[in-house]
Amino acid sequence: MSRQTVHTDDHAELNVEVIGSPDAPTTVVFTHGWTLAGGLWDDVVAGLHSELGAHVRTVALDARGHGASSGGPVGSATLPRLAADLKKVIEVCAPDGDLVLVGHSLGGMVLMALAEHWPDLLAERVSGVVFASTSSGALWSPVKHLPGFISAAPWVLRLNRPHLMKNTGLTRLLMRRRLYGGAASRSHLEETIEQMRSVDATVMADLGIALLLHERSHLLSAFDSIPTVVLSGSKDRLTRTRHSRRIAEGIAGALLLEEPSAGHIIPHERPAVVIREVGVLVRANSARARELQAVPA
Repeated sequence: MSRQTVHTDDHAELNVEVIGSPDAPTTVVFTHGWTLAGGLWDDVVAGLHSELGAHVRTVALDARGHGASSGGPVGSATLPRLAADLKKVIEVCAPDGDLVLVGHSLGGMVLMALAEHWPDLLAERVSGVVFASTSSGALWSPVKHLPGFISAAPWVLRLNRPHLMKNTGLTRLLMRRRLYGGAASRSHLEETIEQMRSVDATVMADLGIALLLHERSHLLSAFDSIPTVVLSGSKDRLTRTRHSRRIAEGIAGALLLEEPSAGHIIPHERPAVVIREVGVLVRANSARARELQAVPA
């Protein structure tokens, strides 16, 4: 394992964890949800390397203003900017080979913004995509269309002081009921709280607005030619199953998996499912590569 710092063109410093050989045929790149961090994927990453060994390399980044990454200039926390950050991380940490992209919640929206601004990257290098507990738009509808809601939202969001969150029994109870399907280990709850405590308050507010304004259903067809899996929890209270269904309906051939009793934090609640589906995409890519090598020149 190696930790790398990737410098963006606007002087943000992105913390990235890279595991595996640069010679691995496929690199799996993980993007996390709002107020979380790359450590969200630790269970999944460990399981993938245990199952696939030298066949896979993993890259998990902390988005700007999250985890150990700096926030960058004020006002820079937008979905297109996070997509540019992801592209930069790929250029530095996985410049060659095939990619499987895995996005949770905000991270899935970043993948859609990547498709919007860098479609060539998808067409040339991406061999699989997993969208977990995310949305292509219409978040907080119809409430957000009430008069004054959008204009008031920035002020409300900027009142948050995530670093003041306490790791108490009440906080863990609220976290379990709000973010999880009801069952969550204490270690996962404490990890989630710690990740939330580390987020930059300004970045948190700016991205909260970006989530409200996110509307990219019209871009889903960019993934039509890429094997795509859409994961959803039946008890997800933040991005309800209708959001995952809309994504699956918008991508030709996408596989929709709705996990009973799971909540929003699918990587913690159903790591085995994520490992299985990512593993299928990686193995399929390896099989295609072997077939191409077997074709006479």
